[in-house]
Amino acid sequence: MISVSEAKSLIFKEATSFKKTTVLLPLQKTLGRIIASNLKSKCDSPPFDQSAMDGYALRFEDCIRENKIFYKHDSENSAGTSAIKKIKEGTAIRIFTGAKVPSNANVVIPQENVSITQEGILETDRSKLKPLDNIRTKGSQFRKSETILHKGDIMNAPRIALAASAGFNKLNVVKAPTVSVIVSGNELIPPGKPLSGDKIYESNSLMLTAVLEEHRIQVKGIYYVKDQLKQIKNTIQKALKQSDIVLISGGISVGKYDLVKTALEELNTKTIFHKIKQKPGKPLYFGKNKTKYVFGLPGNPAASLTCYYEYVLPFIKLISGNTSAFEEIKSGTLSNSFNKKPGLTHFLKGYTNLQTVTILPDQESYKLTSFAPANCLVIIPEEITELKAGDKVNYHLI
Repeated sequence: MISVSEAKSLIFKEATSFKKTTVLLPLQKTLGRIIASNLKSKCDSPPFDQSAMDGYALRFEDCIRENKIFYKHDSENSAGTSAIKKIKEGTAIRIFTGAKVPSNANVVIPQENVSITQEGILETDRSKLKPLDNIRTKGSQFRKSETILHKGDIMNAPRIALAASAGFNKLNVVKAPTVSVIVSGNELIPPGKPLSGDKIYESNSLMLTAVLEEHRIQVKGIYYVKDQLKQIKNTIQKALKQSDIVLISGGISVGKYDLVKTALEELNTKTIFHKIKQKPGKPLYFGKNKTKYVFGLPGNPAASLTCYYEYVLPFIKLISGNTSAFEEIKSGTLSNSFNKKPGLTHFLKGYTNLQTVTILPDQESYKLTSFAPANCLVIIPEEITELKAGDKVNYHLI
């Protein structure tokens, strides 16, 4: 049995040696993906001097003179339609937000600050006007060939919009791994069927599939197996062929019907570690079969989900190009007390407002009632036996 830090070190080592590949995706499909290379703009943004307001465009030179400025009611530029390329001395045109500013105009006055006389004379307070007022100048956001996104950036909504505004409709991103889920157990039946005898409803496949989809990981297959060595072995073999990572829920402990490790050994899977000094999730397994990886997760739902957040998700993030996967630890003030025995690191379901942290009740590995309202996992190191309200604790947001 190894420590949590040793297990995470082995996860990190395997992830960094994983050969990453890239894929060209439509821009709208890149949310959450890691950019594979620096992105240089294809154009200036804005591509021309652009009005930032609905108002009137004119020359600043005319504003500082005493002469009158005339406005013709049929002269205007709107977004996408810029009929007037240049304005005459001593005149103004109507202009709307996003419209191209005439080449020799360098001031836009908001419409609420302007009045037009019956003679067509534009009147405004000229004392506070400055050149380029209310004009978004060409290239003021970025210039053509300027690096606007960097290798390793995680695509989010603003970055997608930024790439689009630079002229991109596709991006090279690090290819995300594919995952298959196997759930084992003679006692399991699908929800919706009548519950009888010694059967229980199976929830882990739904839970793991949901959390994978939440992190935009493609689930290639979901399989259900009985506690039969041949069936488990054949199903693992099938899952390994179609996925980069196989998650196996249940059957990884040391009981008579825990046959997953035997099946993995018979498939020549290299055990990287099995069993961690932690609670819940002590029997966690991590192995490698050629270029594919296997996680053997506990069958108890809360333990299985805890192991996903602490080990599976960081591994997926790392092999997807996110190098900060193990750096997302926060600190907060504990609002209640907690006691435990030494020797095991505890991962406890908690709730935080990003200042205080509350350890929730119902921490047993079979209970999801505390996971439902939880938004963090509180980390209690193996040597700590007592915590009081007001103590500082580390946690991961989930």
